[in-house]
Amino acid sequence: LLTTTSERQALEQLKGLWKVLEASGCADSVRLDFSVGNSMRYYSGVVFRGYLEGIPASILSGGQYDKLPRKMGRNAKAIGFAIYLDLLEDLQGPEAGGHRGTFDAAAEPAVQPLADLVRAVRAVVSPEVELIAAGGISAPAQARTLRAAGAGAVQIGTALLLSPEAGTAGVHRAALQDPQFTHTALTRAFSGRTARGLANRFMAQHPDAPAAYPLVNQVTKGLRARAAASGNPHGTSLWAGTGYRSSAPEPAAAVVARLGVNRGP
Repeated sequence: LLTTTSERQALEQLKGLWKVLEASGCADSVRLDFSVGNSMRYYSGVVFRGYLEGIPASILSGGQYDKLPRKMGRNAKAIGFAIYLDLLEDLQGPEAGGHRGTFDAAAEPAVQPLADLVRAVRAVVSPEVELIAAGGISAPAQARTLRAAGAGAVQIGTALLLSPEAGTAGVHRAALQDPQFTHTALTRAFSGRTARGLANRFMAQHPDAPAAYPLVNQVTKGLRARAAASGNPHGTSLWAGTGYRSSAPEPAAAVVARLGVNRGP
């Protein structure tokens, strides 16, 4: 598969990097992903991203950018990275709808209760860092518990799915109010990444779907689109948290007021 000298050199560099990671005991925390790519107008070599369990986006990114020093008149190699501290504020609980925030798509998601997670993080971060708790919040008591545990604010998603401001698809809106859907479940069937949604037939038919995002996501893309267009709730993803019964067709402001998730004492 390697046809050029530069490709073979890049592979040798990766082999050397992996040996260093193994020697330092860090290899188990690193994955080589050849689908990751940043702008090569800026980067000139390896690029990397860093993740933390429970946070769906990368909180660190960087790479090798030898071209930059040359623009400054220096013939030197350079590697740098940035840490996005603002992303460290969001904490996702196991009851959340949609995709779970995890780097390892094959790993079983954590089941630690959201309030316990908030307390654990609050105990180790600076008081100046505000924590935002999200996942399965469907009642005022939950919001109060999370605020008391150390969250500066709580974030809702599923509770807003029926609000007129939401862009929820028609088949999804109907399913949220359909009594045939009695619970939510975790699945990889639609995307190859673990996500929570209303348990439907497609999920039941594919309980052992592989952890293969984005391949599974691309394979099912057309199936999901056709099911949604025809109004078939059993052939498309219906992401929702465990508290989906709390969603109601009322304005978003009314939902926020009802659940008491607005900031304040």
